[in-house]
Amino acid sequence: MPGTYPLMLNQWVGLLPAVFWNRAKDPYIYGVDFLPANLTATTNAQLQINSDADFAAYYLTATYYAVDNTTVLAAPVFTLQIADAGSGRFWSNQAIHVVHWFGTGSLPYMFVKPKIVGGGSTLTFAITNLSGTAYNVRLALHGLKMYPFPETGYFNPLTMVNS
Repeated sequence: MPGTYPLMLNQWVGLLPAVFWNRAKDPYIYGVDFLPANLTATTNAQLQINSDADFAAYYLTATYYAVDNTTVLAAPVFTLQIADAGSGRFWSNQAIHVVHWFGTGSLPYMFVKPKIVGGGSTLTFAITNLSGTAYNVRLALHGLKMYPFPETGYFNPLTMVNS
C-alpha cells in the first residue's frame, strides 16, 4: 500500500534508507583527536572509515581538556568544517562553531537522519581555534557499521520473519 512502511523493531534502523535495512550492522564509534588544538590556527585531522562497511553516524560528541589532559573544559571557542573525500561533499557550507556540531556524552548532538559515509572514505576535520589558548579536543562519531552482506539470525522487518 502506498505511504506505508514495514514495522521497524529498531527505530534507528528505520531512519536509514531502505537499501540498508537488511544489512548486517554493529554499533561503532569513530574517534578523532586534536592533541593539542593549535593556538589561533586551523588544524586538520583525518578519519579513515574502515573499508569493510559503510558507516551511519547518528550522534556526535566531544570532550575538551586542558593540555594536561586532567582538567575538563567547557566548550572552547573554535569552528569546525567536515569534508567527506569519498563523496567530495562538505557537511556544512562553512566552518561552524563547535557548539552547533557536537554535544556531550550526556546530551549528544543527533542528526535528523543518519549521515551515511561510504566504507573506505576519508573524513577531514578542520578546526580553527579562536580562543588563543591551546587545549585537547576529542571528537566522537557514534553510529552503525553497515556491512555489505545480509543480517542473519534476526527478525527481518522487510519479510516480517526470522532469518
